[in-house]
Amino acid sequence: MTKQELECKFVELEDCLDKAEHMLSSLEENYDLQKVTTDMTDDLLFAQNRGLILMEVRIAWDYVQKAIHIQDKIEKEMAL
Repeated sequence: MTKQELECKFVELEDCLDKAEHMLSSLEENYDLQKVTTDMTDDLLFAQNRGLILMEVRIAWDYVQKAIHIQDKIEKEMAL
């Protein structure tokens, strides 16, 4: 792997991590996950949104998995 290809992998890795971080921050913000609630309406709204929440968590997880894969490639290349 050339130096330029390696640099591209680092950029790709950073991009994946940034996307995952953005997804999780948005998730926390959009669904107010830090809020402790005793309101039944908020509880019902959360229950209704759990499918959407799960989908967003899965998207973030996909970015994390891709980042891990890229990191493994970089580590293998650096070991050579």
